[in-house]
Amino acid sequence: GWFGEHARRMKNYNHLASAGVLIPADRQGRLKGGRLRFKLRDDVELPLLRRALASLSRVHFAAGAREVYPAVARGHALRPGDDVDAYFEQAIREADDVTLSSSHPHGGNGRNADPAKGVVDLDCRVHETDNVLVTDASVFPSCIRVNAQLTTMAMAHYATAGDPFAARL
Repeated sequence: GWFGEHARRMKNYNHLASAGVLIPADRQGRLKGGRLRFKLRDDVELPLLRRALASLSRVHFAAGAREVYPAVARGHALRPGDDVDAYFEQAIREADDVTLSSSHPHGGNGRNADPAKGVVDLDCRVHETDNVLVTDASVFPSCIRVNAQLTTMAMAHYATAGDPFAARL
């Protein structure tokens, strides 16, 4: 919402809940001219995104929500009884119609014994360094499609177990 509508919503901030959906979009990004290009496929990810957001809206209504504010470009508040499937079918025609984000980016700093094929070695140490470890989800080979916190913690434990350098951090 904007201006007055936003102010009205913020007055009820203590009654707001936030949630999001995770959808797999493995290997959809491409580097072209030094820039990342990311496109959701019209026949795969976009229908999945529509269904996931409709389901999440229904979950909120089942829990007693009076309004749901989808993160879509031309959005408005949904209310109980609205046809959420029809709403998302109309509101999301392309990826730019919805706010996409990733709070758990996976991959990008590949692990490989060969420096030409990976950023970090098999011990999660940046190649050609002796004091830089990367132990976050960026060293995963691909998106694991779930919250990565426990896996990331396990990766950090693996990379630092018995390492005298890491013990001094």
